[in-house]
Amino acid sequence: MAKHSKQFVRSLKNITNGYSSVQIQVRNATSNDSWGPTSAEMNEIALLTYHDRYVDDIITILERRLNDKGKNWRHVMKALTLLLYCVYEGSDAITDWLRRNLHLVTTLCEFTYADARNIDQGGPIRAKATVLTELLQDETKLMNEKQNYQRIRQQMGKPGIVDFNTHTSTTADTSSHGRLTLDLPPPTSPNSMVRPKSSRQSLEGRYSLSLQTPLQSIQEDSNELVQIASREVLDLNMSK
Repeated sequence: MAKHSKQFVRSLKNITNGYSSVQIQVRNATSNDSWGPTSAEMNEIALLTYHDRYVDDIITILERRLNDKGKNWRHVMKALTLLLYCVYEGSDAITDWLRRNLHLVTTLCEFTYADARNIDQGGPIRAKATVLTELLQDETKLMNEKQNYQRIRQQMGKPGIVDFNTHTSTTADTSSHGRLTLDLPPPTSPNSMVRPKSSRQSLEGRYSLSLQTPLQSIQEDSNELVQIASREVLDLNMSK
């Protein structure tokens, strides 16, 4: 019920605010839903950054998301996730814009928000903002990382976790503390992009960049889904 009401409100805002189809794509990819953005969504948006007429629409929504506060922390986290993906897969227009507006990212290195359970949801945001800031401030590092990323993508035949320390595709490794890891989707062409049919598929295919170990990230995602599902069932029973 809550899910459908959120989608209705979002659709209503899309209409009343006159958002373009590209802006709606970015809004959906960076929504307050507990899953996403998916690999398919990010692939589509990254490809759109190579068309000058779409870049402004993409940037407009991402800038608003980065400036969100408090209960909309998912907007911020997903915007950073999408931006990190676009830095690797998108056009230089996104990287250039980020460098000109670096303050939007650096301020998020200190982002904090405690939810109703007094849990700090700012950790992943601070981690992503720190990684993105370091890449934007070091041209050589960014160039090397992108070259490594593209080479590994070309060698990969299926999704995996890319470890930039060893330049290999691996499964979850509990010993890889502090490594920069990317849960990569398979190479996708514009004609083969298919949106997921369910939130479960969205979560399974999503991209994540974290300073935590891959196994920890997977476990935390699963725990979060269980908690969210439990709360929604409880809310539904109470509303009957």
